[in-house]
Amino acid sequence: MDHPMTTTAIIQARVGSTRFPAKVLKSLRGQSLIGWVSARVGSVKAIDQVVWVIPTGIADDELERELKKLGQIVVRGSEEDVLSRYLLAATEYPSDTYVRLTADNPLIPGDVIDDAVTQFHAAGVDYLATTYPISRIPDGFDVEVFSRDALLRANQRAYLPSDREHVTKHIWSNPQAFRLGSFQSSCPDDLSTLRFAVDTPEDLEATELLAAEPTPETMKSAVERYQSIEPDVEAIRGRAEINAGLATSKQTDLEKLLKNPGDYTISDQLLQRSKNVIPGATQTFSKGYTQFAAGATPLFINRAKDCFVWDVDGNAFVDYIMGIGPVLLGHSYDVVDQKVQSQIERLLCPSISSELEVEVAERLASLSPWDAPMVRFAKNGSDATTGAIRVARAFTNRERVICGGYHGWHDWYIGSTSRSRGVPQSTIDLTTALNVFDFDQLEAELASDDVAAVIFEPMSSMVPSQEQIDRLFELCHKHGTLVIFDECWTGFRVHDFGACSFYNVQPDLACFGKGCANGYPISFLIGKPEIMEMFAEVFFSFTFAGDALGLSAINAVLDVLQECPAHPILEKRGQKLWNGIESLVQKHSVSESFGVIGYAQKPLLQVKTNETRNLIRTFFNEHFASNGILFGGYHVLSTSHTEAVIDYTLAVYDSFFEIVANCDSPEALHGKIRGRVVEDVFRQH
Repeated sequence: MDHPMTTTAIIQARVGSTRFPAKVLKSLRGQSLIGWVSARVGSVKAIDQVVWVIPTGIADDELERELKKLGQIVVRGSEEDVLSRYLLAATEYPSDTYVRLTADNPLIPGDVIDDAVTQFHAAGVDYLATTYPISRIPDGFDVEVFSRDALLRANQRAYLPSDREHVTKHIWSNPQAFRLGSFQSSCPDDLSTLRFAVDTPEDLEATELLAAEPTPETMKSAVERYQSIEPDVEAIRGRAEINAGLATSKQTDLEKLLKNPGDYTISDQLLQRSKNVIPGATQTFSKGYTQFAAGATPLFINRAKDCFVWDVDGNAFVDYIMGIGPVLLGHSYDVVDQKVQSQIERLLCPSISSELEVEVAERLASLSPWDAPMVRFAKNGSDATTGAIRVARAFTNRERVICGGYHGWHDWYIGSTSRSRGVPQSTIDLTTALNVFDFDQLEAELASDDVAAVIFEPMSSMVPSQEQIDRLFELCHKHGTLVIFDECWTGFRVHDFGACSFYNVQPDLACFGKGCANGYPISFLIGKPEIMEMFAEVFFSFTFAGDALGLSAINAVLDVLQECPAHPILEKRGQKLWNGIESLVQKHSVSESFGVIGYAQKPLLQVKTNETRNLIRTFFNEHFASNGILFGGYHVLSTSHTEAVIDYTLAVYDSFFEIVANCDSPEALHGKIRGRVVEDVFRQH
């Protein structure tokens, strides 16, 4: 049998207001503000129970005594983390629905609360407020209604100080994760300029004119009284900034969040443990301790959200690594995670092929620039590039490969690098690494007509022109060589589909991974059907190639990108970062040592002094970590990197360049370094 739905009003109050201390205890026509609010809320039919949440400090002891004199239930908790106060109240006094009210709105009409609760239940949403998406009712009549589930999820997910201080901010600022309702006022007029709230002494004086009785009244009668004496009210009231508290907390969010003590004790301990059981102490070279200033930077993280990560020592950082590229939208992106979780509950690892494979392949094919492509799925970028090379060799009956960029860990590619140990010489001899846009050299290699494919990253440290791309296609096809785009980095990041749609070309094959599933392990290979059909004979088969985890994640990411493409956001914010760094390089006269290369969606800081490059990288790592930024040499932007994060990053760059500019030589940085000097993954010859 279902239990009856219950609704609890939670009213927050404190005496420590900056603009008007102890205002909630001030007298309004012989009754304290909390007395007015208690009387008005207590008679609302939609409310089953009222709980007040106040801070634990000594200053609020008097507030608790006064509330208890009024017969009110009181829960006490953190002054700054108001969201946790609400959670305490919800834990002690469970309910299906909660109504958020504040003690500085003494004239709140009961019919507004009733209407908000009724509309909330009728809409079947997680959250509904008189102020969302805009307010058309008077300031001071604010009501927010939300479900217990929404409160619990907000408490679990909210990490910004302003999200913790302003209880529902995380909910209404994440419409992709919460179902948000819109309040319909009973009055058709826009009344948002009328002010009944008490934020200043002038407000209280004006409210003396507006107040009738503590007993309930309707919004209509309150508005009529306001309008009848409006000149007198406005003559008294100073125009205090509405929501000044929220504006102030937003300004200090990053400073508070990223104020790290710089203690990496647990990271250092984990490093020693990992060395005992994990060769190289990492699963991925680029994520390992040799790439960071061990002892002075984080080495292990244990949670992440949006563009932030927290290490095992509890330090918070802006993340510019983003899992080395896969996280396109932001860590723990709710819409994607929820759809993946829903899929897991239905089917994860199918015993035979699933309908989802066909659905996602059809969707990718329809979105791509190819006329009628075919698709195969894999788990990571190395799988996709290796599958592309194998099928290219089968299609052309050739063995040689030319590569330009990084293409994974398999023998055919890694043998062309300084990390070639364990690769047979016969395999190494089949791959030639070169700048594929050096057309004289490229044509000389192609002239023997024995090259199966040219595989390259279409954008990397430089962005080729349309003419260069067209010329490369022309040369390769002239010699019967396939063109393969490695779009693991550029896919969905530089254009709707990737570099292939940016340049409006149809490579013979293209490989995608990283950002296509926002961190879930999956990649795919797409290309012309006459080549792709050879996979019916070419062996490209493994247990987890069609698992539903990654496929559902791709589907969810495509849903998000269909509503709001990522590439314009990444380009705008990346270009702001790029321009800002270049401006600071000029400001501090360090252009001989530093520059910016790459493309807007993934700018790379160029360190031009090769002899001391790793020394500079080490100091850079330490300086940025001490200011709450985790950096891996390039800036991997996600749509969660806000303008405020970019501004903060540039401020840290400013201080970094100032220190370097004041050093007599790069070697002088030795004395400023606390950690281990970083190393190159691919050793320089």
